[in-house]
Amino acid sequence: HPKTGRVCVPFDGREVASFDPLAVVTLRELAAQLDAAGGGDGSDLEKTALAKSVRYFEKGFLDPLLKSLHKAARDEKEQVAAVMGDF
Repeated sequence: HPKTGRVCVPFDGREVASFDPLAVVTLRELAAQLDAAGGGDGSDLEKTALAKSVRYFEKGFLDPLLKSLHKAARDEKEQVAAVMGDF
């Protein structure tokens, strides 16, 4: 957010009562976390306060989306194969 410097993060809507938008990491804090962690092994994401939010986004949104897309593609191929008689 340009005014606060806070990063927009996904969160579980079922936990909205306990979500504190003022506790969300800022860009300055992220930079400090990355600087403190140095290079080293592992992903930069895991060295920051964003890791939990990004994992939630992956598990709660991206993984189901990809699963749905794969299923739709598979269903379409099966439908084309059935029409063409190419089982």
